[in-house]
Amino acid sequence: MINSIHDFLVLNCYRQGNTLTPAFRISRTYADSCKFFRITEQGIHSAILEAVDWYYIDFLNKPDSDAHKEARARALDPVLEECYANKLANMISNHSNPNAITFKPDYLHNNAPIFIKLQCRKVVRSFEYTLALQIPKGQAGKPIKATKIPRTIDDYFRTLAAYIATVTHETNDDVINHEYINHLYVTAKFQWFDEMAKRNAFVEKKLITERSAYDHQWFYQQVMNDLSALKHGSVLSQLMPKRKRVVR
Repeated sequence: MINSIHDFLVLNCYRQGNTLTPAFRISRTYADSCKFFRITEQGIHSAILEAVDWYYIDFLNKPDSDAHKEARARALDPVLEECYANKLANMISNHSNPNAITFKPDYLHNNAPIFIKLQCRKVVRSFEYTLALQIPKGQAGKPIKATKIPRTIDDYFRTLAAYIATVTHETNDDVINHEYINHLYVTAKFQWFDEMAKRNAFVEKKLITERSAYDHQWFYQQVMNDLSALKHGSVLSQLMPKRKRVVR
């Protein structure tokens, strides 16, 4: 029986060719197995649930037991996402080759466009990062473009949420694509954020502490709020963080 998810799971990366994929491995206290449960665009909770299900269904052959149900309930604890998100961020930050660490966007194998990207340009003594949105053809038949230089962490995540809501509204008939949202959220929260933090793109000093407030639950709610506003007649410019003076 699993007494603690933290004792049960070991966060690690496993090699696939020239890349390293973040994944969970079950502690050898519970199973002598080298099986990895990779963290994909579906998020951290999904990988934990996959590990728990494998342990009780395939390894112990005790599906739907009380212990299995209890472990699944623990895996859904929102505090876990924040804890492992911080561990994952530290792992990427301290890795000798962070660019080799990648999340596997499986749904992109169907060539589904992302529409959103992070752009970087060299300025005098630093780097400037821009979140860019480009939809070739919206509902009105016209292209939609937007850019934002996020100076604060709050601007960064609110801009991303507004962009995702706009993509959902303009290209997917307001139907949420969970894989799309999770892929962008995980990529932005770890890979993009880590690169920007290392180059002092944000004004905040305690970056990891500040970032932890923007968990999956907060982000999904922000996307839903923005999507609701769009459905009721708002436009993207009304959803974007307001420009304000930033003192470095």
